[in-house]
Amino acid sequence: MAAVRRRRRRVRPRFFVFLGLLTVIILASVWAARPRTPRHLPVDTKPTSAKPTLGSKAAAEAGGTWTAAPFALPQPLKGLAAAFSGGTAYLAGGLNQTSSPAVYVLTGTGLRLLANLPAGVHDAGAAVLNGTLYVLGGGQAVPEAAAWQIALNPPGPVQSAPALFAPLSDATAISYGSAIYLVGGYEAGAPSNRVWQYRPGAGDTVFAVLPTGVRYAAVAAAGDTLYVAGGLAAGGPTRTASAINLRTGTVTRLPPLPYAVEHAEGLVMQGRFWVAGGSNVGGFTQRVNVYNPSTKTWQPGPPLPAAAGDGALVPFHSGALWIGGENGQHALSVIWRYTP
Repeated sequence: MAAVRRRRRRVRPRFFVFLGLLTVIILASVWAARPRTPRHLPVDTKPTSAKPTLGSKAAAEAGGTWTAAPFALPQPLKGLAAAFSGGTAYLAGGLNQTSSPAVYVLTGTGLRLLANLPAGVHDAGAAVLNGTLYVLGGGQAVPEAAAWQIALNPPGPVQSAPALFAPLSDATAISYGSAIYLVGGYEAGAPSNRVWQYRPGAGDTVFAVLPTGVRYAAVAAAGDTLYVAGGLAAGGPTRTASAINLRTGTVTRLPPLPYAVEHAEGLVMQGRFWVAGGSNVGGFTQRVNVYNPSTKTWQPGPPLPAAAGDGALVPFHSGALWIGGENGQHALSVIWRYTP
């Protein structure tokens, strides 16, 4: 009797196809469930309620709260120029679809129209020198070299002032001694690294040179020191911070900001340099950073009520007022009051 030969069962190709697909699905599930580390952390993803990292008395002194003031701008405005003198703040120009010519006086009870400039302007510099308010540069479609002056005591009409050295916008103006200092800005088609000394009727000179050209920087002065932080450089927002001696013109590099930011506003308050709001590649932020010149460190400050930048920050009693600005979607009419 012949032996019965067993037939070997063939494994069909479809089995390997199924096995391959199953392996791919399992590997894809494992890959999707892996922990991810973001390559970039936008400004606003950091919780604004985080406690100061220093944990010291200096950090605690940066406390306080922001609340809505009982008055607001008559219309939303960004790109305001602000000046402060003798307990009074002055606001000039601004942008909301079109540039505003209005110049306001801000007191403890609200806003009062002081004058109208001959033309609307935004991103100008403003400072009070020898009892006169100067509105310098800025423009509408392009930077301008025009300058205007308004006598404050007694109030006078708007008059032409000696023009700037060149068309300039996006700079911040600070008065000290017998001159006004214009910091950075947009000059000759690029961010400027120059600090110009403007003396009405006596000519302009370059007083100091910043480490990098910036526009929309946070700027403030106290005593003989002028602080500059952040701003929009040629390559984007920057973390660079500097202190300028207003007697000698010496520029000292400070520790960089915790993050790059432009369109932030600066103010010296409680003996420290505050940098509030602004924007970077992550959008507009409500964060506030405070530089302590004694410890040469930055620490978190009380955040703004909402994300904002390109407004004005002025002293108010023992605190400050944030005025107008924008949030990346539209201009703002808000005025927030900071109380230590």
